[in-house]
Amino acid sequence: MDAKGEPELESERGRRDSGVVKRQFRMSIVGALAGGYLFQLAGSTGVTGFNLWSMFVAIIGAIVVLVIKHAIMGRGEIHT
Repeated sequence: MDAKGEPELESERGRRDSGVVKRQFRMSIVGALAGGYLFQLAGSTGVTGFNLWSMFVAIIGAIVVLVIKHAIMGRGEIHT
C-alpha cells in the first residue's frame, strides 16, 4: 500500500527498490573509503588487498558512515 492507502503496482515497487539498492551500494563504497582513511589516521594499516583485515576495515567504515547518516537524517523515514 502506498501513503494514500492505494495498492502499489509491482513496477513502482521495483523502481523504488532499485533506488534503495543503488543508495546502499554507494553508501558501502563510501564506508569502505572512510574506514581506510580512519584506520590510516589512527596509525594502523588501512586496506591491504582482498583479505579479512580489509573486510574488517570496510565494515567498521560502513558502520561509522551509517551512524553519521542516521544521526543527521533520522532512521524512520525513507529519504529519496
